[in-house]
Amino acid sequence: KQFWYFILGLLMDPSKKEAIQWTGRGREFVIRSLPTVVTLWSTEQGLLSTLKPDSILRNLRACYKRKVMIPVGIKTNRYAFHTEVR
Repeated sequence: KQFWYFILGLLMDPSKKEAIQWTGRGREFVIRSLPTVVTLWSTEQGLLSTLKPDSILRNLRACYKRKVMIPVGIKTNRYAFHTEVR
């Protein structure tokens, strides 16, 4: 599963609002608990140990390069999906 699709799945799951949620501004979202997102991604990947938060940040940067997401407020963990996913 691609990382951006995993993030979208979390955003669509109401039970994950403590970890990640839409801001209400278009396609913008905020990661409220990076450790929780890291744990969920590690589980999704079938890893026995939890990844480091840097791996999530690296995945987010890869999404910028592929023009899937853009950073809105990196210090506040706010990001947005591009209008057209390529």
